[in-house]
Amino acid sequence: MTSLDTDKALKTLLRQIERPGKLAQCPISQKKKIPAKAYLVLNVETTGREEQDQVLQITITDHKGNLLFNRFCQPSVSIQKQASDHHHMTKDIFTRATLMGNQSVTTWQDIYPEVVKHLSDRTVYAFNVTFDAQMVLNTCKAFNLDTDWMKTCHWVNMKLYMNSATRIGKELAGELVDEFEEIVIVSAQVIPFPVHRWQQFAKEERVGVQG
Repeated sequence: MTSLDTDKALKTLLRQIERPGKLAQCPISQKKKIPAKAYLVLNVETTGREEQDQVLQITITDHKGNLLFNRFCQPSVSIQKQASDHHHMTKDIFTRATLMGNQSVTTWQDIYPEVVKHLSDRTVYAFNVTFDAQMVLNTCKAFNLDTDWMKTCHWVNMKLYMNSATRIGKELAGELVDEFEEIVIVSAQVIPFPVHRWQQFAKEERVGVQG
């Protein structure tokens, strides 16, 4: 199957997801019976909402709400202001976190094998699953990574906005922003002490000694 055929198949799958009350399934997944409680919950935060935009953060929980996976990804495109206003993440924050050794900030290429391992052959729920799946697809294509595995997933739309993945994802994103945006805020508040004031203190110290 060519990459063009793969894209067409995935876009067909995404269109199926948009149909209310219909569970999107591919020929491979139709042959499998996945227990209802085996589903995963997915949430992604992105650089924007267009075709060129990419995943910044991916969070996966199990059906009980336990965190299975969370990573932040340095994108190869700019982060749109509207997106940044929503999740408050910036490329500068990611850069600082990387320089300071934060293990959760990496690249999509690095985490790709883990993402595939977690989601392949699974039932995947997400609020607005069409958007999340499309953004995963976009990001894989941006780095020339295979997307055939996405056709093995059951993609299911979840109406609950504040589900386990969105809640935990937002909390972890908030912690990252608070920790590494603080560096900028503190640095901006440091006002150099005027040289003439140091000279004044030095003079007062000498006067004190002489007295």
